[in-house]
Amino acid sequence: MIIIDSSVIIDSSVIIAYANPRDASHERARKLLADVENGVYGESAITELIYSEVLTVIFIKMKNHELANTYGEKLPATYNTLFLGEDGLRTAFEIFREQKGTSLSFVDCSTLALARLNGASHIATFDKDFRKAEDVEIVS
Repeated sequence: MIIIDSSVIIDSSVIIAYANPRDASHERARKLLADVENGVYGESAITELIYSEVLTVIFIKMKNHELANTYGEKLPATYNTLFLGEDGLRTAFEIFREQKGTSLSFVDCSTLALARLNGASHIATFDKDFRKAEDVEIVS
């Protein structure tokens, strides 16, 4: 387990918006990631599932294999990567199973689980359902 107090986990919604100049949230993502890179939120991380989601969306939805490969190299070189493991999987499923009034995907629940297990204080996301999480601050 990596303890990254005073830190931020970057959600795929932000990275994908940044990667796609035609995305409606591209400019917001550019500014948010500039703050992340400048250390405004402390250490920064992604999860293994966010990594997978970003590469898949860039390749399948944006139809850009070359850009997906670029992000495949860039993400682990830029951000710490958090891995789910057994504790994370159990915690993520607990969050997924017990959610009420939200539509968080299992990947989103795993992000919340890893934030809790690793002491991350922020999640950078454009996904509104994350705002209902009580133990992390959402930045967007």
